[in-house]
Amino acid sequence: SVSHSYAMGNDEIEFHLRHILECHSQGPRVVGPVRKFAMIPPLALEAWKDGDQTLMQDWFNIHWIHNPRDTQVIAIMLVDQHWVPFWISPQGDSAHCHTLGDFANDDQVVTQMLGDLAHFLGFTDVMIHRVPHGLDVSRLCGAMSISFLAHIALGTRLPVDVHQLRTRCWNMKEIFAEAIQ
Repeated sequence: SVSHSYAMGNDEIEFHLRHILECHSQGPRVVGPVRKFAMIPPLALEAWKDGDQTLMQDWFNIHWIHNPRDTQVIAIMLVDQHWVPFWISPQGDSAHCHTLGDFANDDQVVTQMLGDLAHFLGFTDVMIHRVPHGLDVSRLCGAMSISFLAHIALGTRLPVDVHQLRTRCWNMKEIFAEAIQ
């Protein structure tokens, strides 16, 4: 059944992240280098944030340890009851981390999480870019996070107003509900 709330759970977030990667792998190739992406599951990040390294270490051993550093990482982490998107683009030993600005209650917490995550992935330097979005997303953080990462990986347009974001949220919920039936 479809949720009657704007809120998204871990399972919905992970479903949409996987959908983005699936669409990326099937999409038309553009001129220039093909970008590769890896997705960190939200539950692995949540456990890691709470001090349990097991799921993240498993992810690292499968998806990252043998990585030639040309793979970009997408993830969405729950920070202070808000979904916050992360896009990490390797540049040598530096991690260029991108997220949405004014998204969490405390940007310093996001800065710390991104720094810790980049260091966990083996980067020595971290640069954080906060992308302005200009929308009131207090109840639509999951949909905006998915929209941001779809914009990065698929070149889709970001919503320009809250009405578009609400519509996208309900469309995402319908797609998720159909997939789990």
